[in-house]
Amino acid sequence: MRNLKDSDELVRISVVEAIGDLNEIIGLEHLYEALTDKEEIVRGYAAEGIGKIGKAASIPILEKYLKYETSSLSKRGFFVGLYLLGEKKYLKLMLDLLKDPSYRVRCAVANSVVDLLNQENVNLIKQSLLSALKNEQTDAARSSLQGALEEISS
Repeated sequence: MRNLKDSDELVRISVVEAIGDLNEIIGLEHLYEALTDKEEIVRGYAAEGIGKIGKAASIPILEKYLKYETSSLSKRGFFVGLYLLGEKKYLKLMLDLLKDPSYRVRCAVANSVVDLLNQENVNLIKQSLLSALKNEQTDAARSSLQGALEEISS
């Protein structure tokens, strides 16, 4: 996968997303490699893709890299990936990112949680989004939060 080494981060993001969407175990090694990418968004999408592939053996690997991750945007992807792998505690940590100083992170979280909805977590997600919406100052994040709430209600 030489495109994972492309100088353009958008190419690397596209490759990582495609590998995750293919849901093939053979792609895991490439996603593990992308966990060390210099760009936070690539690392986050790699972690999310690992969660989509769904091998429980990936949990300690994601947790190891998460321990050293400093980017909230990247952490969002780790939290999604770990939640998809059955680690329920990471949903609350992701929802806590709705208070992150970066509106981009708040938007990313709002756009991500709708894909994680189930009967067990719908109330927690909805309450977290409503609470975040009350305090949101930016138009972009307000729009993301409102869109997520509309999607939950439909």
